[in-house]
Amino acid sequence: MPDPATPAAPDPVEAAAMTWLSRHRDDLVEQTAELLRIPSVEGPAEPGKPFGEEVERALAYVQELASRLGLETLGVDGYAIHAHWGPPSPLVGVLAHVDVVPAGTGWSVPPFGGVIRDGRLYGRGAIDDKGPTMAALFALAALAAVGAPVRRGLRLIVGGDEETGFACLRHYFSRQPRPELAFAPDALFPVVFAEKGILNLTVALPAAPGVVVGLRGGSRPNVVPDEAEAELAFGSAAEARAWRDRLTAAAAGRRGAVAVEGDGVLKLHSRGRATHGSTPEKGLNAVVELLACLVEADGDRRVLDPTGALRFLAGAGAGLHGQGLGIFARDDVSGVLTCNLGVLRLAGEELVATFDVRYPVSLRRADELVAKVESSVRGLGGRIVAVSDDPPHHVPEDSLLVRTLLGVYRRQTGDDLPPLAIGGGTYARLLPTAVAFGPVEPFSGIVPHERDEYVELDRLERLARIYAAALWELAR
Repeated sequence: MPDPATPAAPDPVEAAAMTWLSRHRDDLVEQTAELLRIPSVEGPAEPGKPFGEEVERALAYVQELASRLGLETLGVDGYAIHAHWGPPSPLVGVLAHVDVVPAGTGWSVPPFGGVIRDGRLYGRGAIDDKGPTMAALFALAALAAVGAPVRRGLRLIVGGDEETGFACLRHYFSRQPRPELAFAPDALFPVVFAEKGILNLTVALPAAPGVVVGLRGGSRPNVVPDEAEAELAFGSAAEARAWRDRLTAAAAGRRGAVAVEGDGVLKLHSRGRATHGSTPEKGLNAVVELLACLVEADGDRRVLDPTGALRFLAGAGAGLHGQGLGIFARDDVSGVLTCNLGVLRLAGEELVATFDVRYPVSLRRADELVAKVESSVRGLGGRIVAVSDDPPHHVPEDSLLVRTLLGVYRRQTGDDLPPLAIGGGTYARLLPTAVAFGPVEPFSGIVPHERDEYVELDRLERLARIYAAALWELAR
């Protein structure tokens, strides 16, 4: 592999691969649209289908297409598949996935319709991660089609539960060799050299029987909730009307749309804006909006919130950098901690809330953060019921992998963006020499996990070209 700092003459292998990709642009778009039509949200496990029927269908679709494109393929127990070109080792890997988060509501097109409109391809997974997966597959197929004389084997590895825990690739790597170098097309350009730690923390707080008889919002910790609901039961219609006036006044001052309905039993429905949990500032948390409305209407009465749990959770959710949980932190490498109140349920006499916390790489592990939260909830009679900690990932900026990918991106695009640290977690953290590479640029306005997720058709082809150039540079 040449030193990326050395200017290179136009390369005939790369040029031939780019020509192949230009000829197959329509195929890339059509096949990606077909993949988007598979609603591959993780479902109940079945024999040979650990992540459910639809995820298995998406994996099988990619494997069958890869075979038709002339690549060697292998399925591994329903957890993952791979497509391969070149020698069996050493390996350069692309780590991608076909599972998606739930569609949510408010789409202007069918979320699993694979709709093409105004130069964009719409669908859940278009940018996270089915579009980039297909771009990488076609990049690999292009190099195979032109007979690229690779020194390292090229392997696209596609998993089925990236959004819910990485069990797919952990299982895959327990049975297949790990790449020497790898990238995940599942974050940002130009290249991501550091990923914050990911702490999922579930707390339970006492909620004495009373007026609030129902409360729920959110579906996944790593998604900013765009809907939340509450049910309030009062002793008389007159009391309900008085509280309806207070709640309506409180709702009028919220950023989110909080509607109050009903008579004897009041129902509150809050709407926000979904986005990825690692960037909560880009969304509007419907759970937090609903909690804030309840707390404001309650004031000092302690009728809706006799235990103080609602007030605590409202403050904890509003502190996007952990202030409400007492865990604010930052460093110079990866920036400030982020905190998303992703799921909330009233379960019997407890309020159960799950927070998605992305913490700086300098902390290494989340033990100190967990201890601080435990101390906070203990004061309210609460407890921590579940903890999941995925430590930070950091590949030095001066490593050959980072420098090579940065050079490829700059040569292909002309952009001079610096390498990045992010709060998102990708498959890259499974390998010591792997980073995230694309598919979007910072400040592009494209955010995964939102309604009307899309990829531009031009971007899809551009991704395939960038990934083909990167694979060739890493494997030659």
